[in-house]
Amino acid sequence: MNTAIILSGGNGSRAGGDIPKQYTYLGSNMMVTYALRPFLFCEYIDAIYIAASDEWHDEIMQDIRSLDNHISKPIEFVAPGAIRQLSILNALEKIAASLSDDELRRSSVIIHDGARPYLKESLVSKIYAAFDGHDGVAPALPVTDTLYTSKDSKVLSGRLNRNEIFALQSPELFRLEPYYNALKALLPDKIMQITGSCEPAVTSGLDIALIDGDPINRKITSAEDLVNWLNPRS
Repeated sequence: MNTAIILSGGNGSRAGGDIPKQYTYLGSNMMVTYALRPFLFCEYIDAIYIAASDEWHDEIMQDIRSLDNHISKPIEFVAPGAIRQLSILNALEKIAASLSDDELRRSSVIIHDGARPYLKESLVSKIYAAFDGHDGVAPALPVTDTLYTSKDSKVLSGRLNRNEIFALQSPELFRLEPYYNALKALLPDKIMQITGSCEPAVTSGLDIALIDGDPINRKITSAEDLVNWLNPRS
């Protein structure tokens, strides 16, 4: 079982607006629908789980059906957590409960942000193509700026080796059982300090392969990002 988890529970406060940014209509569809669209039609994906508040479930499903009213893949919702990793954990718990022990060992999960609407199906295919022999795969971009550290945010204290630093993107793919165990091992307190999907995997010693990310696959974070999407020629 290859399952996609779409994280759509955030409040999108940095982008401003009256509603969370992932529910903004970008043309004919919501941002989150663009983000999950590649998984609807990707041959690798068997089911999709969306972490979203109850009030958005009907509108999300209506928007998805506007793409194809005969979608055969199961789509289910899970409650969003207080933070990103708790949303993921909620989804993993629901997925794991539906699988036998053997299915759990053979399953994978791919996690994507509902605020990354530029994802291409070709990148999803590249991620799965690199999966064999690893515990996970993450797309990443090299860092091109010179990066420095500062202990007090006022004076520079050192320079980082940018050849060893990468900006990770979603979606990130994991073998389900070891990733699920890595998250559970962080409960109840350490999980609250996690900010990225790969962090639990790396800290637990899982083998996560890097592949080239897609510069187009950027996250909508700020009000300016949203304006640039809505008005691409401005």
